[in-house]
Amino acid sequence: MHNTTYMPGEALGGRRRNKKRLKPLWWGLIIFVIIISAGVGGIYFLLYGEFFRIHRVTIEGARTIEKETLKASLVNQMAGAHTWRAWLGEQNILFWKLGGPSSLSATLFPALKTMEVKTNVWNKTVNIALQEREMIGMWCHTNEDVCRGFDKEGVAFSLVPNAGGTLILKITDENPDVVKDGVSLVPVHAWFEGMLKTIEEIKGSGLSIKKITIKPRALKEWQIDTRGGPTFHLPLDRHVEELPRIIERITKSTPIASVHYIDVRIANRVYYK
Repeated sequence: MHNTTYMPGEALGGRRRNKKRLKPLWWGLIIFVIIISAGVGGIYFLLYGEFFRIHRVTIEGARTIEKETLKASLVNQMAGAHTWRAWLGEQNILFWKLGGPSSLSATLFPALKTMEVKTNVWNKTVNIALQEREMIGMWCHTNEDVCRGFDKEGVAFSLVPNAGGTLILKITDENPDVVKDGVSLVPVHAWFEGMLKTIEEIKGSGLSIKKITIKPRALKEWQIDTRGGPTFHLPLDRHVEELPRIIERITKSTPIASVHYIDVRIANRVYYK
């Protein structure tokens, strides 16, 4: 005799529904594991894969700047600006590829004018191109043994010995506070541009410059002494555009060696003796 057990219809249907519910959960779990595995693999490839590992870092244009010191400062600045760079490390090309500073601290590298970081993903190389400041003159303070070299933008960037002569432009500052490297010599760049123009205009008139002096800052004045010619009293905050014509007009009636000074500090006024 066989015993046959009959399941109620509702119980049988419930088991079938539970199996149907479990299938999407299993598939979801499998997909989740696949995504996590792919993510972990991608992160490992990103951080440690050879594809992103650089082969060479070159620094071009450095004359006075120590390359390794600059590179170390650049790496520290870039890592400090974005935390994720610390995870990548400097040997990963994405560390350099995803944006970089165009300049470094003027206090640490006052001679650095511009900097550009270029990356080549396929060659796995990083090139750091520098442009250093070119010295056109020295800025000296009264009774100081050393001066600071400056470039055509009026930025001091290096210590130089206090030397005489006419081979290089020398400006003496009567103000007590010493100019620091990486800082503009005068408050307004246009003032410095006006100074350079005036110096060239006086040279262009046939006069030889003996001494250039910056007067106390509150006066906003400067002075140029010439050899065998007049002393020019000039405004620091304004370029006297008509100075070449003033010199020409005065020398038509008076020998330049007989002129003691030419004073153009007041706008639209010329005093000479």
